[in-house]
Amino acid sequence: DIDISGLIFTHHPCFSREHVLAAKLAQLYDQYLARQQRNKAKFLTDKLQALRNAVQTGMNPAKPHKSLDTTQKAINEYKSEIRQTRKLRDTEQEKDRTLLKTIIKVWKEMKSLREFQRFTNTPLKLVLRKEKVDREA
Repeated sequence: DIDISGLIFTHHPCFSREHVLAAKLAQLYDQYLARQQRNKAKFLTDKLQALRNAVQTGMNPAKPHKSLDTTQKAINEYKSEIRQTRKLRDTEQEKDRTLLKTIIKVWKEMKSLREFQRFTNTPLKLVLRKEKVDREA
């Protein structure tokens, strides 16, 4: 036996163009919320800062108890990991920006469709807030 408690259509031949765009917008927004909740870019930024601090500490050790060769090797490993982490962080931030651009594009398409139709089929409304961004980070 299968018990189905609910069913939500994301597409159906009887849907209007606005319904299809609304479903796409809702799906994109769910993806955005999931990415914000994981917050991988922030995690990678914090990791990058910790690695940079480790390199600085390695270059200026309070107690030079390790050999110079070992210290240099560790610093080179840290620098390699910094490069990889920076690439990962940049990729994650690019994915976030691309997702936001797609959400805005679908919303504009939906708005223009509503203006063309002169009526609204769906109750969706998108509100965007601009936030200050630290460009140096």
